[in-house]
Amino acid sequence: MNKNSENNYISHNIKYLRSEKNLGQDEFAGIFDVSRDVIGTYERGKATPKLETIMAICEYFKISIDDFINRDLSKIQDVVYGHYEKDPLIGLMAQEKAGSMQNAGYVNMINDLRGRIEDKERIIKMLEAEIKRLKGNEDYNAKTA
Repeated sequence: MNKNSENNYISHNIKYLRSEKNLGQDEFAGIFDVSRDVIGTYERGKATPKLETIMAICEYFKISIDDFINRDLSKIQDVVYGHYEKDPLIGLMAQEKAGSMQNAGYVNMINDLRGRIEDKERIIKMLEAEIKRLKGNEDYNAKTA
């Protein structure tokens, strides 16, 4: 997908988000309080949504305005619908996979987050083992009492 003549992905991303949610142009228009015809002009790149409409779309789909305008969302599907907002690592990994990360700092951040997750998983496993051990002692103490 190439950027449109205004050098952004707005028209493509509107169509993509609408189709991903299985929304007709009428339904999509109703959500954002515009007409069906206006959605068609957005999708064809003949008009650009007002800032308020862009903000409403981004809020509804839980995506950043930057991603909506400057990235082909169909290539970074894991980011769509707010996954990156709930788990920043998912969003960063999706951007890395899509090749949209050009800054080595992002890669270092991803590696750091992966290390933190691995540390947390080790701690959880240790705690689970300790809980099992303690429960085993409770069963033993209950039998001997």
